[in-house]
Amino acid sequence: MKSEKRKTGDIAEDLVIKYARGRGWKILARNFQKPWGEIDIIAAEVSRLRRKKTILFIEVKAQTCPVSVDFRTEFHFTADKQQKLIRTAHSYLLQNKYSENTDYRFDLAAVELNQLQKVGHLRYYRNAIDAR
Repeated sequence: MKSEKRKTGDIAEDLVIKYARGRGWKILARNFQKPWGEIDIIAAEVSRLRRKKTILFIEVKAQTCPVSVDFRTEFHFTADKQQKLIRTAHSYLLQNKYSENTDYRFDLAAVELNQLQKVGHLRYYRNAIDAR
């Protein structure tokens, strides 16, 4: 049986996947795990102008409202979590035989859900960490 925290996370990830697909991004993986970390969503964005694919490693942070004004969902994206995300992303790229020239970025989706588990607010941050 899933914990309430896991259920909230799943709902938030579903909302972020809907957001990503609405932008034309292709979902490559969900909950990619290694012993040292997990990536919530991995997607691909294809630039029509450059005809180049960028791999998106998306961290989803979710919280059930009411939310304190002093503590936003984004604050849960700690430096330790960022380092684990970077390490796990590099493992994904190697495991899937992407070249070292592959474009990729780390994004953050902060989702706040109301008590009925319907989205209250989604904030999306491109390039949330610079790992290059």
